[in-house]
Amino acid sequence: MARPFKHPKTGVYWLRLRVPTDIKSSRGKNEVKRSLGTKDPDIAKARFPEALKAVQEEFRRHREGPITLSPREISRLSGEHYRELAALGGRVEDGTVWQAFAKTSKAIAQGPSKLAAFEA
Repeated sequence: MARPFKHPKTGVYWLRLRVPTDIKSSRGKNEVKRSLGTKDPDIAKARFPEALKAVQEEFRRHREGPITLSPREISRLSGEHYRELAALGGRVEDGTVWQAFAKTSKAIAQGPSKLAAFEA
């Protein structure tokens, strides 16, 4: 059973998980590490199941390969991304443009079921 791992130098708890052999060669890593963002063992135990579920979902998506978006889904995502960038005034230097881009990219990675949030 996987459990939180305490970093020996910082004391912060991490999730460490071996990459399954069927996707190891295409993923390029043997292990996945994610910080649980706490030094408290009780908080780490509470955060661990959600972090584990997220990594296992990444493995599942990796096995499935790239998703195909319909022209309508692409249009919705493009429109949402454009509106976010326009609202920011295109200020690249403060990082908010990249945060908006990351939000849109995350929706793409999560698949068509998550695109409903981007309805105009």
